[in-house]
Amino acid sequence: GRGMRRALLAVPFVGKDCPSVASEFAHPDVAIGLTLLAYRREGLRHRDFLLLLRLLRAEMDEERGPHSRRPACLRWVAWVREAGGRVRGFSWSGRPLADLSRDEARADAPPPAPEPGLGACAAAPEGLEELRGSVWPLERVSARDEQQSAALWLLLRRACGAVRHYLDEHVFPSVLGLSDSLLSCSAQELGSGVLFGRRLGFSGTPSEVLPASMGEVHYERGCDARILGALLSPAVVTRVETLPADWGPEWLLRRVAGGEFHALIDAGAAVVGLSNGEAARALLARLPPGPFAGVAFLSPADECVVLLRDGRTVPLAQCGLAPEQRFTFYDHVHTTGLDVLQAPTARAALTLGKDTMWRDYAQAAFRMRNLGPQAQTLQLFAPPEVAFLVSRSGRQGPAEAAGTPAAAASAPAPGPAPGGGSPEGLPDLISLGPAASEAPAVPLDL
Repeated sequence: GRGMRRALLAVPFVGKDCPSVASEFAHPDVAIGLTLLAYRREGLRHRDFLLLLRLLRAEMDEERGPHSRRPACLRWVAWVREAGGRVRGFSWSGRPLADLSRDEARADAPPPAPEPGLGACAAAPEGLEELRGSVWPLERVSARDEQQSAALWLLLRRACGAVRHYLDEHVFPSVLGLSDSLLSCSAQELGSGVLFGRRLGFSGTPSEVLPASMGEVHYERGCDARILGALLSPAVVTRVETLPADWGPEWLLRRVAGGEFHALIDAGAAVVGLSNGEAARALLARLPPGPFAGVAFLSPADECVVLLRDGRTVPLAQCGLAPEQRFTFYDHVHTTGLDVLQAPTARAALTLGKDTMWRDYAQAAFRMRNLGPQAQTLQLFAPPEVAFLVSRSGRQGPAEAAGTPAAAASAPAPGPAPGGGSPEGLPDLISLGPAASEAPAVPLDL
């Protein structure tokens, strides 16, 4: 069913640490490819490995002949070898010891450690060296033995052959239907004149990525220019602060909880490894207790809630706190489409990342609905390499900065100048795309 499909196959993510609730990869080739990558990167889960053991033992029981010759047992030997181990009764090369001559037995030695990386099978984890040299043969393995199966899982969870066998023999046949043909259509066909004679659309995000049959996009006159003017004003975006080389999510949360900010807008997905609730607790523990009585954030149910000083989490509408009394954490997924009333002169910290696009930056910045020189303001936080590209772009101009993005990215990043960097290089840099790559810039619609 659908639940089994989502449990076994790769699913789309709408942002950092946030899988889509309902969406799935529609094209089977995409689902298969991304599932292979996901399992190769993360390895088999413990429950996956236990099921794989049962499947392989069932294959072995159906086969005939000595265990050392059965295909299932030889497959087990191959998986152990891929993980850098040796099965009892077999050589390091995977041959039964009974088949080796005396000279071959003396020359038998462990293989060199595999190179690290996604394309190589992982070596045995630390603490499993004794098991690595003498792994139980398949006929001596039981999925019901928790201690044995846990040790084998640590050894074999990333073995290439084990992952591929589990996917080919269980996952894909279970959740992917087979058919002679595939009928598919895109949003362009659904919005075409084949179905509807007249089509109207409205979007708050300026874009011309529409079917040609829908005609020309009509923009609100001067809208983009007003947004660009606000985000390039030093009175609004007052500083670009470079994060230290050893920065992490905890460092960033400590920095923004000093009392000068009322919001953290994580457009750069800098707060990783923490749930929204955990980030809110870390912020509240560091925020000065006088001005701040709570932290607003989005719950897993997409409800805006406030964590109070007494440990309670209540809906925003019931917290009883004025905007000046609460700090707001906008996680990466909710830097667009979320409106939380802020104090008239609130100041927000906004993170940039290597994948931040100009549109995403503008959308995130205007979570502060009253941006202006005498109103709400922003301070940007960027990793050293991104901050250097911003400052380089501002000094050189768009043509020169965009011409050598690779050189700029590899150059050493200077420390922040007194007072911080200037935001004037942002549109030239961020409009280039993720990591200021060599992809052509997309011009702004002014």
